[in-house]
Amino acid sequence: MMTPHDVTIRVMHDTDAMRAAEVLQQEVWGFEPMEVVPQHVLVTAARHGGLALGAWRDGRLLAHSFAFRGVDHDGTPVLCSHMLGVTPEARGLGLGVALKWAQRDEALAMGVTRILWTFDPLEHGNARLNTRILGGVTNRYLENVYGEMRDALNAGLPSDRLEVVWDLREDRVEQRAAAYAAGERVDLPAEQGVRLDTGTPDGQLADPDDAVTVRVSAPRDIQAIRRDDPGLAAAWRSHLRTALQTLFERGYLLTSAGVEGDHATLTLTREDARQA
Repeated sequence: MMTPHDVTIRVMHDTDAMRAAEVLQQEVWGFEPMEVVPQHVLVTAARHGGLALGAWRDGRLLAHSFAFRGVDHDGTPVLCSHMLGVTPEARGLGLGVALKWAQRDEALAMGVTRILWTFDPLEHGNARLNTRILGGVTNRYLENVYGEMRDALNAGLPSDRLEVVWDLREDRVEQRAAAYAAGERVDLPAEQGVRLDTGTPDGQLADPDDAVTVRVSAPRDIQAIRRDDPGLAAAWRSHLRTALQTLFERGYLLTSAGVEGDHATLTLTREDARQA
């Protein structure tokens, strides 16, 4: 499978490729050696139903994803997509998106129709990729799920995460997959819905009053905020924790993410009314 920019995506099995994945993890996340998923675990998982994918150019691994088999709460067999990383030199080439669609193709070939993974709701780029671009949804908020993290991207904040449910045969996913395969963009509406907060992490949240679609604010660049104003980063964590948990309890799903002015926006849709 070829992507633009002369990058080849392929399933990874051999030990040399998995060694390259160890190095990539340190490049992307700044992991300490003890935090890296080791080569022997990657090889073993790939041999027994897991899936490791790599994006390669001229013999160099530029991006990598790794998933292992699991079971969702309702008993559905799934792939648990544990990591997806792109080296700094290759960001902006669309390799993260390409790896996710390749992961979907491989999962379906394996007979798996659901993939799960977690992401930080403060990371706008990830929110947009996982919902608006890929068509995943979530109403699963996990507080400090990994405990204290020490890597360069996560240290200093509770490791709150959203767990994405990517049902690979859902209409919204099928539409996006077909468009990607054809080299087209899905014609998605602009972010809309009732805004429930003030655009700042002040903890205020208006009553959604059962509106079909609502919006809450999020930071556009949490990494810059973490570096420059750790207190503000912590305030954003608290604000989104309260807002998302409240809305999930009220029957909303996170279905999209976009940008409005200086802030990112998370869009939630009432579960009984959502469309593609």
